[in-house]
Amino acid sequence: MQFEPELNAMNDILKALKELEPEAQERVVNWVTGKLNLPKASAILNKGQKPKENIIEDNINNNTLAEVFAATNPNSDSDKVLVVATYIQNRDSKDELTGREINKELVHLGHGVGNITNAISGLMNRTPKLMIQTRKDGSTKQAQKKYKVTIEGLNAYKKMFGKAE
Repeated sequence: MQFEPELNAMNDILKALKELEPEAQERVVNWVTGKLNLPKASAILNKGQKPKENIIEDNINNNTLAEVFAATNPNSDSDKVLVVATYIQNRDSKDELTGREINKELVHLGHGVGNITNAISGLMNRTPKLMIQTRKDGSTKQAQKKYKVTIEGLNAYKKMFGKAE
């Protein structure tokens, strides 16, 4: 019978998936459809569902900042700031962040930055810009500045997190 190899494959897959939790089953099925480049299967799986935006949503919703930080393993102060800023911005759905907020989280992780402004400036001075200053509250030099991770910053974060599978 010509369908026998397909039926055997389906049976093997079903046996393997039954051993997993529902969330793990979904990840496996999504991975297989992506790996085999099966757009029709992906469309059927996602029908009626809001597709996940990107890996950022997944790792932020399912992991603590400490886990994300360990997974990305940032080396420079600027990279540490980018990881934490991206995490906070997406976890809390914030439009703006302060250097104080970012460094507070870094200190909790045991990776405080000596000069948060310089680390953020390093991200703003890259081409393309990974962070931007959105505004400044007050007129003094020490006035609190508000920042945002750019789309390019999000892309850099994805690369750090290992988007390419």
